[in-house]
This record gives sequence, structure tokens and C-alpha cells, in this order.
Amino acid sequence: MSYFLALGLIALLLGAPSSAHACSLLPPDAEATFERSDSVVLARPIEITPEPSEARKDDGEDFYKQNVTWLVLYIWKGGFTQEDRFVTTNVIRTHDPCAGWDVIRDYQPRLVYLSGESPFASYYSIELAGAFQFLRSLQGKDRSDGG
Repeated sequence: MSYFLALGLIALLLGAPSSAHACSLLPPDAEATFERSDSVVLARPIEITPEPSEARKDDGEDFYKQNVTWLVLYIWKGGFTQEDRFVTTNVIRTHDPCAGWDVIRDYQPRLVYLSGESPFASYYSIELAGAFQFLRSLQGKDRSDGG
């Protein structure tokens, strides 16, 4: 009986839509993310457009663009100084089952890893509650003076 159950489970997994396999719940490597980034900061969103409550998946659109203006609170890497502002932009595909992981939904501070120039389309942000490995990797890289 367990043989048929296992066989059925394998068939179910192999028959699942490919998009179900596309989402990764594992965070990137903290040290590699630091090295690849031009700037690494602790920042707080001060403006989110559209507002998180307005960004809905059921409005019939295939995507929407989220712009976030951030206030720099602390700097580990890059040319920012405290109180600087920068903008990130992200295209959220509303029908993509993996969409939503990188949507900014609140105004809480986050670690933000940036590449390129503002408005940054290439960035990775992580809530502080889930940032232990990233914070640990930033030890010894203190540059809070902004210079």
C-alpha cells in the first residue's frame, strides 16, 4: 500500500505546474550578496506607491509598478550618508505565483542591498525579523559615519 502511495505522490509532484517549482524560499548567501552589492544600508520606507492597501491582484492588470522612497538610517557599504533618500522600483507581475515576495508592504526598516543607480531596479531587501544571517555577516563592516 505504501508503495502505491509513494508512486502517487511522485506522479503528483511531477505533474504539478512548472511555476509551482519556480519560487525559492531560501535567502541568498549573505556574504555573496554583500560583495555583489554597490551599497548596503539600513533604510526605512517613507513613501510607497501605490500604497500597499491599493496594490491588489484582482484589478485585471497583469502587472503594476511599485516605487518606494527610502530614508537611509545606517550605512555598511556605498556612497550614502545618513538621512539620504533613494528610490527603488519594482514591476510586480500579478499573475505570477512567485510575485509578492519582494513587495514592500509596510514602513518598517529593512536591510537593503543595492546595485546600480537610483531609481534602483536591482535590489534585495529583507525585513529585520528575518535578517539574522545578514546582520551577522555585516559585523566588522561598520561604516555608519556615512563616509
